[in-house]
Amino acid sequence: MSFCLIVVISVFSYSSCVTMNIVSMVRSTRPRVNVDGKNVWLNPKDFPSPKDNTLIFFSMDVDFKLWLSSADFIQTNTKYEAIDIGTGKASFFDVIYILPPMPTGRNFDLYKLQTNSSVNNNTIIYYNSSFELGENSNSSMHIKTKKPGLQYLGEYKATTRAIIPTGSENEIKALQVLKDYLVDTEWEALIDKRMKELQE
Repeated sequence: MSFCLIVVISVFSYSSCVTMNIVSMVRSTRPRVNVDGKNVWLNPKDFPSPKDNTLIFFSMDVDFKLWLSSADFIQTNTKYEAIDIGTGKASFFDVIYILPPMPTGRNFDLYKLQTNSSVNNNTIIYYNSSFELGENSNSSMHIKTKKPGLQYLGEYKATTRAIIPTGSENEIKALQVLKDYLVDTEWEALIDKRMKELQE
């Protein structure tokens, strides 16, 4: 009798852990923005309108020994507030990363990169605290929000110290993943339009 009870408790505990892990994974796919010193993970349903905002997205080459946990950027155009934002994943099983939609005319520089190793479960955090800001940035990833709508940066490879560009041939695949992530939002129509343009 006691044996059965232990088994039931163990199964229940395992199920609880699995549930909590799934919830954690779902939350980790949302992009982050720091508001008044507090991190907020944005639900895609709450994304601002594409009419005057830019949604940055890119593909990441993931090594089976190393994957990107988060990439954090700071807004460096001195005309505007220095907003701190971080990547989310459009799908837990894909390698399409997004940043929260931001107004046009902003510059974002990578300042922190967090990677995890599947071999020894180590977390590596790289801070770039000495890069020049703005137009003369020496950050390994410098982004400008050019116009409202979607902005695909291309494909990258993450190392423990940088994000390295490798090409830009997989935009359609990235858009397909993004479409599932942004279904029933204002952004979905823009994704369909861009996919049609690329297929023509």
